[in-house]
Amino acid sequence: MFEWLSQNWLTLVVIAAVGLMAFFAVRQLVKDRKKGCSSCGNDCSCCPMHGSCGKK
Repeated sequence: MFEWLSQNWLTLVVIAAVGLMAFFAVRQLVKDRKKGCSSCGNDCSCCPMHGSCGKK
């Protein structure tokens, strides 16, 4: 077991890092959804480009 871990530690670190990034991305999407924001621009108050889009 120790030999396998010593040979594959870098792969495990990369998998853990990608997993953490995915977790935080999904968590942010859930938080935004609960606040009523969406990524498609339907709620201009949550959009960083709210002053420059085509909706008036």
